[in-house]
Amino acid sequence: MKELRVLFDDNLGLYIAWEKSVIANKYVILGKDDTFNDVILKEVTDNIIYLEKNELEGIVAISVEYVVTDDLTKKDVTIDRTNSYVRRINAYKFILPSCIRSYKGLSLSYATNNIYDRYFIYEKVNDKYEKILETEDFQITTNKIKEGKTYYIEAYTKNESGVYELKGKSQDFICTPTEFVYNSKEPCVSIIIPAYNIARLLPRTLDSIVFSTLNNIEVILLNDGSKDNTLEVMNWYKNKYPGLITVVDKENEGQAKTRFLGLNYAHAKYTYFMDADDMVHPNMLSRMYDSISKEDADFVMNKIIARTDFDQYSIFFDHIDDHHNENRYIVKNYYDYIMNKHNGSYENFYLVTLWHQMGKTDLYRAHPMPHFNNYEDIAYVRVISSFADKFVFDMDAYYVWDRRVGVHLGSSSTRSEKYDSAEKKIEMYVDAVFYFVNDLSEERIEVLYYDALKDVAGYIEPTIDAFNSGNPYNRDNLYIEYTYKYLKMHDVLNMQMIRQDERIYKIAEGVVMLVENNY
Repeated sequence: MKELRVLFDDNLGLYIAWEKSVIANKYVILGKDDTFNDVILKEVTDNIIYLEKNELEGIVAISVEYVVTDDLTKKDVTIDRTNSYVRRINAYKFILPSCIRSYKGLSLSYATNNIYDRYFIYEKVNDKYEKILETEDFQITTNKIKEGKTYYIEAYTKNESGVYELKGKSQDFICTPTEFVYNSKEPCVSIIIPAYNIARLLPRTLDSIVFSTLNNIEVILLNDGSKDNTLEVMNWYKNKYPGLITVVDKENEGQAKTRFLGLNYAHAKYTYFMDADDMVHPNMLSRMYDSISKEDADFVMNKIIARTDFDQYSIFFDHIDDHHNENRYIVKNYYDYIMNKHNGSYENFYLVTLWHQMGKTDLYRAHPMPHFNNYEDIAYVRVISSFADKFVFDMDAYYVWDRRVGVHLGSSSTRSEKYDSAEKKIEMYVDAVFYFVNDLSEERIEVLYYDALKDVAGYIEPTIDAFNSGNPYNRDNLYIEYTYKYLKMHDVLNMQMIRQDERIYKIAEGVVMLVENNY
């Protein structure tokens, strides 16, 4: 998807520009009218145009199609499209609802670049509006929405006093399901989703991908031996979107093995690993793809909307917002990534998860994922990152991490190992943190140790501080015992990077001292 740039938009007109194409014969400027149908405004051969006020009456959004005339049939064929620019009218941000047929019922999306706290959905009956739904989600699948009926949506944000204020709205729209057609012969992004006993939530996840503004993608669904009707859901979507969905049915092996198996079916330059019970914001994939491809970065990361019960949510890394940054993303090298990873500063934008990043497929393939299922994100992301150089963080891309008890039914895959005890859990965590010792990037061994020690510092530091001050301390600190094993594999205390950080050196030295002196 190409980028549409708005040079200015005022009461007199709209001035827009877009990327030039070497193969397009012409560009078709499309507007969305107040019934949310496409309206052709202009056809031009240049990549810049001014639209006057009278041409924009009733138009709430603008996009541009790239068109080539087929030499044989003489018919126009659309080869690409820009993102949509949603106009501000009457001081409100307009919402452009979109509807598709879902596994059960209809699915409705009404997301904009803005993140709202509450949405009210009204049905129009006999020229009157009746509120039929209230939700905090920007997408909903429900049997209350009927094809051919007229609806209206309002979006609210909660102010500091806890009062909801109207910030966005739609025009009346008739719910007409959109039929998307995909051709994944040359996808730009492969989305890999392992799933286990997640039939209830999987349709919502897949609907969010269908609503995505990035269409040149493929989705690889791996059924990890589910005992419910997860496979049935997958096959429904495969039949609905044959150019989008690939289904792999396999015996249960756990999430890590299943995820990595998905790479065997990936055709795109970039891969995105997603959990089967979460959602992507409609603009997320296109935002991430645009920034990683433009910068030729190894990974791109994003913001996370974390949903909890009682209608509460938080946005991880929401403080990262530079209004003077026209690109709306930040580029960092590997050492910036490590140095800012734990310090809590403005640039602390890296969370150790696979679903938090899109990366180069070849990089994932070259460094296989560890085949254990407890804390595999901690283990793998640290290792795979050590083989990368350039990282991008996108300020406007949102992933929805849903942990509401009323919605979430369980893990998206079984674990091949179980926690036999608290001791086993701690051992697994430390093994994951120091996994790189067995699969390391030699040139970055000091950085990896530095990163790992920061990760376990909070568990170990209180014991060391108490010992040094002569106060009672935890003599059964298993984090210390298990960390010691990995520190003795290399001459960590003499690593320059460790010695330069007073706190980290104190922790490494304290671990060795306490264990070797039988604390």
